[in-house]
Amino acid sequence: MRGYYSAIDTVDPDRRLISITRSQYEELRKDDQRVAFAAFGLFAAGGDGLTLLFGKLDSWVGSP
Repeated sequence: MRGYYSAIDTVDPDRRLISITRSQYEELRKDDQRVAFAAFGLFAAGGDGLTLLFGKLDSWVGSP
């Protein structure tokens, strides 16, 4: 339905859907994107760290 925006009320223990305005919806979407980018950044940094660690371990052990 066009023009109808809803969100999950995280304060309510039952996590019910509540109606929100378009501006509130857009603000929530921005917050969601920030969290997603932060999670991706942490995942990428962890992968980079593991790559460096395995590369260093390989040089310590010595490759055949």
